[in-house]
Amino acid sequence: MKLNNLPSCLKKREMLNDPKAAPDFLAEHGWAFLSAGHLTDALDFFVKAGHAEGSLDVRRAALDQGDVFIFSKACHSASSPASAEEWRQLGRMNLIAGRYLFALDAFRQAGDEAGVAQVLAAQGAGQNQADPKDEALDHNL
Repeated sequence: MKLNNLPSCLKKREMLNDPKAAPDFLAEHGWAFLSAGHLTDALDFFVKAGHAEGSLDVRRAALDQGDVFIFSKACHSASSPASAEEWRQLGRMNLIAGRYLFALDAFRQAGDEAGVAQVLAAQGAGQNQADPKDEALDHNL
């Protein structure tokens, strides 16, 4: 399947809801979506196909990208809990990127109180800094 021939959202829904869809057919679409970087769609197809290897590949891709939501969904769908170190990695990636809510969630999942404290400190520091746009608005009053 070519990447530019990915099915539309309506076609995806039709395929995923087809009780007669063959697992190989679904897995093929899962690989195509994964190759295109569409992790959520790939995971939906792999789960429907019962394709554990594909679900694990989505999980690895989500970990590499720092995507807490998809990582969590992939772990849940594969009934394979994440390690504390995987959660810490996600926490660090999201903290560096300034995605504090995702970092906070990841550190809490890891049981890493020091990580949680880092996020809260970074979040607080960010809230105490004046935004130049806000200052410009004040001067226009």
